[in-house]
Amino acid sequence: MSMAEIFERVDKNRDAKIPWDEFAEVIRVFYPKITSEDIDKMFIVLDVDGDGQIDAVKFASCLMVNEGGERDDEEVVMKEAFDLYDIDGDRKISASEIHVVLKRLGEKQQ
Repeated sequence: MSMAEIFERVDKNRDAKIPWDEFAEVIRVFYPKITSEDIDKMFIVLDVDGDGQIDAVKFASCLMVNEGGERDDEEVVMKEAFDLYDIDGDRKISASEIHVVLKRLGEKQQ
């Protein structure tokens, strides 16, 4: 699932922007242990025009920034993405782990 597809699923009213609550919902999928305070900090940085919403480009960029506010390199981003799916930490991604993550994202399973 691409960042654009994730954004489209989060953007419930389809106005190409997401408010804090929709942003927080998806960030918690990727970072389950993140605090509301940290989400607030991320959102404030991304909401450069102060309208209380962020667009798809800003949304994608937040997933490429580490906790220190610096851009992650591609290897770090890929490891974090892998770790998101490798729920049990066995260095393998099973079908059931993919199912869990897709369920968190609101994906209907068959």
